[in-house]
Amino acid sequence: MPDGRGYLSRPSLFMLEYINMNKTLKSFIILIILFLFFILLFSTIAYFKKPPKEEIAENIIEEIITTKEEPAKIFDPTLLSWHEATSSANWQKRDAHTGITFNGKLWVFGGVRDGSKALSYESHVHESDIWSSSDGITWVLENATASWGKRRAHATTILNDTLYLAGGWVKDDWKFHNDVWSSLDGINWTEVASSTSWSARKGHSLVAFDDKLWLIGGVDNIGALNDVWSSSDGITWELVTEHAPWVARYDQTITSFDGKLWLHGGVVPGLLGRKDIWSTANGKDWV
Repeated sequence: MPDGRGYLSRPSLFMLEYINMNKTLKSFIILIILFLFFILLFSTIAYFKKPPKEEIAENIIEEIITTKEEPAKIFDPTLLSWHEATSSANWQKRDAHTGITFNGKLWVFGGVRDGSKALSYESHVHESDIWSSSDGITWVLENATASWGKRRAHATTILNDTLYLAGGWVKDDWKFHNDVWSSLDGINWTEVASSTSWSARKGHSLVAFDDKLWLIGGVDNIGALNDVWSSSDGITWELVTEHAPWVARYDQTITSFDGKLWLHGGVVPGLLGRKDIWSTANGKDWV
């Protein structure tokens, strides 16, 4: 109550202060309640958005599996399976021909026909034909009389998108050859060398390796060979080694793999076929 001078008495002032303190306390309590409410609200939302424990466990396992380094694949020959594409191709029965893949097709070049056993091998019909196929079943005669003549036991390979054919026994003149032919389409051929540095032969190997042509082994008029030659163009040849450490042979297989040349088997005159394997990184040093 105001006194006679218009001022509030001490009890009145105390009451006003008490009321103001209550208002402040109430506001503070309301703020705390709101704060707790929002914490509870966000916690509830987060809880229901959280994936179940099973899903978390699955995700962890999946991450472990996907990040784990895959083991190296080991070649298992028992997993290989073969099926016969055709039992009777368009071309005649033959052997001592060559086959290769080129320009998205399979190709067959020359060879000697299967003939009467009463005839000598040289007397059998020799082919100079060229066949191609896109599926191994249907074959097209691309050229019946290739310019390299009727021959067998020759060798073919591909270097820089060009087909090369070298050597072999030619029935047209009944002798071994040391010529080299090239083709850009597999049908039309050009003789790049009529007589090279290496001796005329058959049963040799021709392979592309280290940006060069490599001609290896075979048999000539003297006997089996274990020499190694290389050329960058099929015209000029360099003798890499006259006598490789493996025994002289013919009808061997040479492949390029893992930065090396690999030799498999072959025939040594007067003996059975071989089953040894040799490799080289430079054509000269074999192990």
